[in-house]
Amino acid sequence: MTTYAAVLTGKGVGAIATIQVYGPQAFSVISNCCKPTSGSALQPSIGQMRLAYLYDADELIDQVLVACEDQDLWAIHCHGNPLILRSAMEFLQRSGIEPVSPRALLARYYMAKGNDTIQLEARLALLDAKTATAARLLLKQLYGGLHTQVHAWRGMPLGQIKAQACQVLANWPAVRRLLNGCKVAIAGPANAGKSSIFNALLGQQRAVVSEQPGTTRDPVRDSCLIGPLAVELVDTAALCQMPSDPLLAAAQDLTYQVLPTADIVILVLDGTRDLSQLQALPDGILDPDRLITAINKADLPVVSGPGSLPRWLGQPIMTSTMTDQGIDTLRQAILDHTGVSRVNPDAPAVFTDRQWRILSQLVDVVGDDRRQADQILTQLSSGPLDF
Repeated sequence: MTTYAAVLTGKGVGAIATIQVYGPQAFSVISNCCKPTSGSALQPSIGQMRLAYLYDADELIDQVLVACEDQDLWAIHCHGNPLILRSAMEFLQRSGIEPVSPRALLARYYMAKGNDTIQLEARLALLDAKTATAARLLLKQLYGGLHTQVHAWRGMPLGQIKAQACQVLANWPAVRRLLNGCKVAIAGPANAGKSSIFNALLGQQRAVVSEQPGTTRDPVRDSCLIGPLAVELVDTAALCQMPSDPLLAAAQDLTYQVLPTADIVILVLDGTRDLSQLQALPDGILDPDRLITAINKADLPVVSGPGSLPRWLGQPIMTSTMTDQGIDTLRQAILDHTGVSRVNPDAPAVFTDRQWRILSQLVDVVGDDRRQADQILTQLSSGPLDF
C-alpha cells in the first residue's frame, strides 16, 4: 500500500505550513527524519505532538512540530517559507512517499476509515465552503442529511422514495449556487450610476465614481457576502451602440466578454433620462432570464418610471445611492434569483453533480422495480470517486 503526502496549507509565504503524511510507511519515514529536540524518540501514539528537527540525511531542513493524528496519519507543521516546504516534500518523495493533492490524501484516509461516498464528498466539499451557511449544509449531510436519508429510503415504498427524491433534486440548482457562489455583473448606459450601485452593494468605495462618461474602462471586480451567498461583483464599462472612441470600443469589448459569464446581470438605467437611453443597449447582449433592472437616481425627479419600460426588462427596482433606496431590495432580488434564500441547510440535499445524476436515475425507475432502486441507492452511497 502506498504512503502519501500533501501540503494542506495554501500557496505562498505564511507563518506556518502543514504537510500531512498518510499510509503504512508514514511513521517509519517520519521517525527517521524528525528528531525530537529533547526526550525520547517518536512513538506512534495518537495525540502525541513533539518539537523536533527535520533532517534530510545530515542536513537540517527546519525545526517543526510533528503530530501523530491517527493510525498511519501524521502531520508536520513547519515554517511557511515555500523553500522549506519544497525541501521537505522533495525529501519525502525521495523516501518513497507519493505527493498528492490534499483532496486525494483526505479521500483515501476517510475511505479507509469507513466513510461512505456521500460523507467523503461532504468532507471534501467543506474544504471549499465559501460561507458559514454552505459549511452548515455540508456538515448536516456529513452527519445526517442525505447520508442518513439514503439509509431511510431503503425501508420505504418506492413511490414515497421517488416523491422525496424529487423534492431533494428540485433544490439542487439553489444548493449549487450556495456552494459555488454567484457572479453578478453590473451593466448599462453611461452615467446611469453603475459604479455607485457597485459600491453600494459592496459596502465600500471600490470603483471610481464620476460624472465624466466612460470613467470605468476595465471591469472592476470584488467579492462580498449577500446574506448566505458569496457574490463576485463586476462593474463594467458603459454600453453603447457604436462607440467612436477606440478606447471606449475596447472597453465595451471587455464588457461583452463579462456579461455572458455572469449568473445575474443588473441593468442600471438613469431614471432622470427618457427611454432613448435604451438605444445604447446593443441587440441581444442581455438575457432576460438572468436580468435584474434597476432605475437609479430615484431621489431626483424621475422621467423613466417602472411603467414606461419594455416588459422584457421585468419589474424594475427604484434605487438611489444617495439615500440607499432600493439597495437592500436589490440584494434580496439577487437572493431570490438564485433561490438560496429557500435552501434549508438542515435538510437532506444533493451537493455534487454525481449525486444529482444518480438520484435522477432513481426518479426514472420504471414501475416498482425495487431491485433497480436498491442498486441505485447503493451506487449513491458507495459509488467510486475520481480524485
